[in-house]
Amino acid sequence: MSDVRNETNVTDESNFWSTVDFNALYRSRTVMDSIFIALGTLFNTWLILAILTSSPLRSRMRNKILVSLSVLFLSESVVRGPIQVMVFHKLWNGVDVDCRVITSIYNIQLMQDFISNWTLVLMILFYLAQLVDFKPHLPFTSLGTTLATVGVIALPWAASLVTVPSIMKDYHNRLNTTGYLQRCVHPTNDAYVVFKSIDSAVPLIVAVAVTAVAVVLRRRRFAPRSSTPGMQVELMSKGPEVDEHTPYVATTVTSALCNI
Repeated sequence: MSDVRNETNVTDESNFWSTVDFNALYRSRTVMDSIFIALGTLFNTWLILAILTSSPLRSRMRNKILVSLSVLFLSESVVRGPIQVMVFHKLWNGVDVDCRVITSIYNIQLMQDFISNWTLVLMILFYLAQLVDFKPHLPFTSLGTTLATVGVIALPWAASLVTVPSIMKDYHNRLNTTGYLQRCVHPTNDAYVVFKSIDSAVPLIVAVAVTAVAVVLRRRRFAPRSSTPGMQVELMSKGPEVDEHTPYVATTVTSALCNI
């Protein structure tokens, strides 16, 4: 009886896949990616230029971090997006795709996830520093302050370049692959578990905890609709009033839902 059920399940699965129009799926995915590339490129380019060409906007640390995120999302539109469109176009036409191209898509996506989640943590930490009026007194010149700012914002980028490839390579080597597949580092299930722990779980837990602390501090220290000049932290410089906590809460919740 069990053999009959197994054969029936195999038959049902075969019938299901025979009804799938893979060409339609490829076309739909290509159209969606193309729309994403166009809209993402336009929006992120506009946001980057709007901040960088405005001195008041450019002076705030929050907006500098937003530029970093916009550059990240722009790279997704102009780098990973076109590669995916090329891959689906080749598959649609029955052309084999080099496994190294697939590997590059995997690694770029994982690095982008790592950067976006940890940059979110960085942004909320700066908001918390804003609330407690943290002003580091370091003997930096104007150039030193700029380099320190760039270094802090670039930290998630640098960490992703080291962390993602090393994890992928380490678990790939455990497969003991040979020949053609040896040069193509595909993420294994174990690698995904480890990576998602440091990419999603840890930064989101930190982000939620820091956001909760920031909300409590914001409500305790400042009355509704009040402003406290000189509290904005820009590494070494002052700025306008303290930000509202609502955008940070919304960003944290959205990021958590997207990762789930």
